[in-house]
Order: sequence, then C-alpha cells, then structure tokens
Amino acid sequence: ILMIVILFISSSRSSPVKREEPSEASAT
Repeated sequence: ILMIVILFISSSRSSPVKREEPSEASAT
C-alpha cells in the first residue's frame, strides 16, 4: 500500500508541476 501511495503522490505532483511550469512561463 505504501508503494502505491508514494507512486500516486509522485504522479499527482508530476502532473501539476508540469502544468505550472508552462503556466508561469506563459504569464511571464
């Protein structure tokens, strides 16, 4: 279960991080 939770968190962070990167660049 721990591994699944870690994987889920990693995927969740990767998704928003990639979306935020272009968002900031676009805003700038």
